[in-house]
Amino acid sequence: MSIDLIKSRAAQHWPRVFIGLISLWGLYGGISALWLGVQLNRPLQGNHKGLAFTVFGDSGLGPEEEDRMIKISLITVGVISTLVNGIGLYASVRKSIWATKTSLVFWIIQIGWLILATILFIIAVLSMSDKDREQLPKLSARQWFSAFFDIAFSFLHGWALLVFLRDLKQRPRNAWGRLVRTGGVFEYEPIAQLQI
Repeated sequence: MSIDLIKSRAAQHWPRVFIGLISLWGLYGGISALWLGVQLNRPLQGNHKGLAFTVFGDSGLGPEEEDRMIKISLITVGVISTLVNGIGLYASVRKSIWATKTSLVFWIIQIGWLILATILFIIAVLSMSDKDREQLPKLSARQWFSAFFDIAFSFLHGWALLVFLRDLKQRPRNAWGRLVRTGGVFEYEPIAQLQI
């Protein structure tokens, strides 16, 4: 197999493979969270103040109420994550247009929520006094890098969904996913007819 053929195959199939891998990883995380939430049938052993108390400080709730909140949160996140990533995996394996569109809608909702939460957090921080602001924990360089990587990865996921949806509709594109017009002059040559 020649290098050119490998590059051509990679250019054609990278969106589908990327969506499948990230959906598979997310499905594993969702099922793990769901399983952990289901297993919490009693207050956490050796946790007299509740897990939420030890992590976030005094919430004003008792240990059982806090542990119940954790159980409900894990189950809720697990169900949503399993559903969303299951649809993404189905879209990748079955090459389904409706599943790809649904995954793209979920991605838009997720990104919109993250942007809104970030804006609200910035507003809250700016409204604090200097004394309260100084008490906020400082992020390390590793944490900043991890946050930047997560953001970049999320946008790459959205781009892969959009490109894969175009592929399913047989719209011509180049190797990077940008749409092309037949007979035009482009920075990158359009890839061969997609074998989706």
